[in-house]
Amino acid sequence: MYKIKSRKQLESSGQLGSIDIIINQAYEEGNGEAFTNKYHPYDSPGETFVAFWDNKPAGMVSCEPSDYTSDPDIAARACRLHILKEYRAKQIGFGLLDACYNYCQDKFKVLYITHDVEAKAMNAIYQKKKMSLFKGASRNPYESEAWKNLEWNKEYLFQVDLSAHYYQNIYQIILEDGFHWIPKSNIVRFK
Repeated sequence: MYKIKSRKQLESSGQLGSIDIIINQAYEEGNGEAFTNKYHPYDSPGETFVAFWDNKPAGMVSCEPSDYTSDPDIAARACRLHILKEYRAKQIGFGLLDACYNYCQDKFKVLYITHDVEAKAMNAIYQKKKMSLFKGASRNPYESEAWKNLEWNKEYLFQVDLSAHYYQNIYQIILEDGFHWIPKSNIVRFK
C-alpha cells in the first residue's frame, strides 16, 4: 500500500529529495514539461504531496493556488501529477487527490484538476463512466469523499496557453456549499 507525505513531512523525515527523484524520472518518462519553468519543488506556493510505495517514491502532485484562472484566493489546482510508470496500476492518484482535498478544505472554495479533452480513457474515468480496481486493492478508491465530490464542469474548458488551441476538461470539487465557480481567465465556454 502507499503512504502520502506533504513537503513539511518530507522535510522532517529527511525525504525532501524524493520530489527531485520523481521530477527527474518524469523527464525520463516524457512528462517533464509539467515541471519546466512552472514549478519549484521547495518554493512553489501551495502544497506538494509525494506518494511512497514500499518506502520508495512513487508519484506526486502539486496543489497550487490557481493563478491560471486569476482567482488564487478562491480556486486551487491539483496539477503536475506524475505517477512513476511502475506504480501506475496502483491507483495512487486517488490518494493524492484526497491529500489535495484535505489540504484545501479551509483555504479555498473550489479544487480542480484538468485533463486533455482528447484523452478518452482518462476522461471516461473522471466522468465516472469507467471504473477498475487493481488486484490486491485493500479499499475501493471510488468510495473516497474527494472522488465522490469530483464533478465534470460542463460550463468551461481550460486553456493553459491562450495562443494554442489545446483544451482540457475541468473536473472540480466545490468546497463551500452553494458556491458556483466562474473562472476569470484561461477558459473558454464548453460547447
